[in-house]
Order: sequence, then structure tokens, then C-alpha cells
Amino acid sequence: MQSWNNRLELENIHSRRHEGITKMLEWNNEDIMPRELAIETVFGCNLSCEMCFIDQPTHRKKGVMPMELFYHIADSMTPYAEKIEQVDLWSLGEPLLDPHLYERIKYLKSKGFHNIAISTNADLLDERKRILLMDSKVDTVIFSIDGFKKETHEKIRRGSNFERTVTNVLETIKLRDQGNYLTRFIVRFIRNQDNADQWDEYVTFWNSKLSKEKRDFVARYDTHNYGGYIAQKEGKGWKDIHPPDSIESLERRPCHFVFDALIILNDGSLALCPADFLEGQFGLGNASKGAHPLAEFNSASYKAMRDVHKCGNKNSIKLCKDCDILYCETTRVAGWEVDEYKASK
Repeated sequence: MQSWNNRLELENIHSRRHEGITKMLEWNNEDIMPRELAIETVFGCNLSCEMCFIDQPTHRKKGVMPMELFYHIADSMTPYAEKIEQVDLWSLGEPLLDPHLYERIKYLKSKGFHNIAISTNADLLDERKRILLMDSKVDTVIFSIDGFKKETHEKIRRGSNFERTVTNVLETIKLRDQGNYLTRFIVRFIRNQDNADQWDEYVTFWNSKLSKEKRDFVARYDTHNYGGYIAQKEGKGWKDIHPPDSIESLERRPCHFVFDALIILNDGSLALCPADFLEGQFGLGNASKGAHPLAEFNSASYKAMRDVHKCGNKNSIKLCKDCDILYCETTRVAGWEVDEYKASK
């Protein structure tokens, strides 16, 4: 992931997005390499956020990924470490609940993987965890803070303590800066009707705490509906934002997750995309029984899914038809001159 600190970099990102769409449309059933490797080291969370579906019914069992399975995934993918652009150690869960998190990061580093990231609500990021996290040399930490006011953040992120969360993040920034660690921080704001009016104060405050030199930035995402699990796409007002030709394009455009992201859940099963985190419902493969993750990513069932997307027929799949993630990506904002930087993924 690149920092979005100037207009030239933003233009490069737009160019890469267009190239990605072209590659998806030109795909011809060949094996492909994922751009992103996502490993869900823990399925479970200390909070119950209003925009998340982690507590909805599922056949999946909450828990930590066994180290044996993690080593199998990491070792299998090591020959391709230089080709994988980023490694995300989360899917549907809070990484700080994983007692092996720091060991996992160091192991991936030793194997040559780069751009290793976690996303955390920071509520559990006490002094001990801050030191362990910085010493692991993780490349990026995304802090999820969803309000400038205590009552707003705690309403959205149920079970959190606003003062503790903010203190934890500020102390982690201080530790990083004083220890001259290279970790980059992203402070992320998930916008909804409860917090939208706090964005200006939020970005001013957090930009004053972050470092351009370390490639930190503040980001704003709109809530998405996890493929209809959280809300109906039709009720979110996308037709008020996008003209009809843009709506038609988004409805037919292949989803980049299907081509770019190898997502392995805590039991070794493969998920298609973030909307599939809860159930892994498509039977795309499982790395828990010695199967090679890359072979599963290029299995016949996975290729059949890509072909549906390439041909513009993704809406024949209910989860895809009901999903508004691609819409939400068009309204993302990130960077230092934050109001000038609007990037679609």
C-alpha cells in the first residue's frame, strides 16, 4: 500500500486501478498470483461494533488459528513472498486477541514477506502490547477510531472506552517516534450518519499527531453492507451519488477481491472477499489439510467464480448482487490534503 501524500501518487493509484480492471477483463483462465495475502489469525473480537457482522449466526467457530496451520501457509507462500504486495493479518477479528501475533509477524519477516499490516480497534493496546508490536517491526498498523467525541465512538464501537483507545494510539505513536521504528500508522474513520459531522475536527486532530516522514495518514471510509448482511444496498442512496451509467458500470465490473486477494480464515478455509468473511460460503478450498494455498486460489471452483465476474455476471451470485463494497470504495478519502484526495480502489 502506498501513501497518498501528493497528487502524482494519487494519479498513479488511479492508473493502477484501471490497469487492474483491464487485467481482470483480459484474464483467460490462467493461474494468477494474489496481490494480497490475508491471514485471519483470530476469529473473534473484544467489541461488538454496529457496522460489523461478526456476531451474526455462522457455522464457523471463534478462535485463534493454530500455529501449525499458520506455518504451513507462510512456508508454502514463501517462494512467492517478493511477488505478494501486502500481507494483512486480519479478516474478521481483533488481531490483539491473538497471543501469537508478534511471533507470526516476525516469522513472516524472516521469510521475506513485506508490507505486513494489522488493523486494530486499539482498545487492548496496552504498554506491553505496544512494545511487542513495535519490536515485531510490523510495517503498517491501522487504528480504527470512529468519532471525535466519546459518546459517538462508544456508540459505534460498542464495548470500547474512548479515552483508553485514544491514549493507546497516542502512546503508540510516541513509542514509535522515540524509538525510531519504521512502522507506518493509518488512523481510519468509518463514516456514518452518527459521526459525519465530526470529520473535520477528527482529521485536524489526527493529522497533528501523525508523521508525513513515516508515511502516516488519516483515512475515511463509508460503511459498507457486507454483501447485504448489515443493510440493503438499495437503501443506502448510491443512486443519489452516482449517475446511471456509473451505476451500470459498478454493477457489471468484476470485483478485484476475486482476482487480487488470497484470504485464508482461521480454520484454513478460503473466503472470496470481505463479504464472505463470516461464512466462507463458496467452498473455494482449505489450506488446513496440507493443501497448497496458491493451488486452492487457482482451483477450478475459484476460476469459475472469476469467469462469472469477468463476463459481467457477478450479480448472478446473491452475495455479490447485494454487496456495495465497490460503491463505498469510490468515496474513500485519504492523505494529508485530505479533502483533495478522493480515490477509488
